[in-house]
Amino acid sequence: MNYRVLARDARHALDDERECLNEMARKMEGYGRLLDAVNELVVENERLKDENEELRQQLQQMETKLNELNKLVAGVAKKSSQDEVLKAIRIFVNKSKQKTIKKRTLIKEMVLEFTYANGIVLPEDLMALVYALDDEPAVPAEVHNHFEAGSNSQVFNDKVAGTFSGV
Repeated sequence: MNYRVLARDARHALDDERECLNEMARKMEGYGRLLDAVNELVVENERLKDENEELRQQLQQMETKLNELNKLVAGVAKKSSQDEVLKAIRIFVNKSKQKTIKKRTLIKEMVLEFTYANGIVLPEDLMALVYALDDEPAVPAEVHNHFEAGSNSQVFNDKVAGTFSGV
């Protein structure tokens, strides 16, 4: 028996086995790095899930606040526009008192139809003014004549500025 050949063959077998073991160690090291990376991704995924849940809750709170604000703004806009309409109706009704009874009757009907058709509720005092439109006599324009019949004085109906002397 040749011990040299046996030793050489044993050395080759040992070197081959060592190479296999080294290759397996490199693979295991690669698998370890891969598992570390997966672990980091799992931790990052959990952190992102928590952050996502927190953002979802914030979004829900903001949507609730936005809905509340939209309702508030709509209410304010409706109230503001309704106040303006009521103001315009009040001015119109007050100016209409100077018109003839026939026109005031038509205006009364028009205002009542307008408010009913648009769902506008008139305050009690304005409603009383509207209903009384055709009850009140027309207010005539006032004529002030401070002169007696046959007077030769002239009436000047305009603004006067300046000073008067000898009066």
